Amino acid sequence: MKRWLRRNFLGLIAIVLLVPATVAITFANELGSYDRSRATEAISVAAADPADYAGTGWQLTDVRRIPWGSDEGADAGIPRGTDLVLVTVEVTPDRLDADGLPPLCIVRLDEMDGTSVQRSWANASSDLSDYRASEGVESYCTRETVDPYLLESIFLVPSDASDELAMGVQVEQELPRYLSLRL
Repeated sequence: MKRWLRRNFLGLIAIVLLVPATVAITFANELGSYDRSRATEAISVAAADPADYAGTGWQLTDVRRIPWGSDEGADAGIPRGTDLVLVTVEVTPDRLDADGLPPLCIVRLDEMDGTSVQRSWANASSDLSDYRASEGVESYCTRETVDPYLLESIFLVPSDASDELAMGVQVEQELPRYLSLRL
């Protein structure tokens, strides 16, 4: 056994050193890929300011919050203890991809504490309440048109959510940067 250890000493040392180094390098590469695929770098825009992000113009046009206890909330069938937040944004596609289409985006509503996100909510499913989007507006980012359109996003949030809210807009090709429209 001692002869075998002596003959293979350098190989064993190489294994002891290279296996952890390989694991560390692989982990670092995967973590870097994970971070680049997440929305982590906010481009913060004040409520009244227009923004250009992902070759598209974004302009907040209206924000409404409907509490569950209000008459309008009861008519909309909002669940107890929640509020409906309606965010309308004018979207102006400027830069098109190779297929002549505007970028596809994902929106969310963020509850902010200064510059950090405390909680986030995705677009509310239409079966969560009886509220229906306004006529002539899109409920989600669309690739159906290259003309300017209105995007009305509907978010169902807990009633205790603060008024310090921002709508996050993510376009995959722009990640980790994302647009944060302060409401």
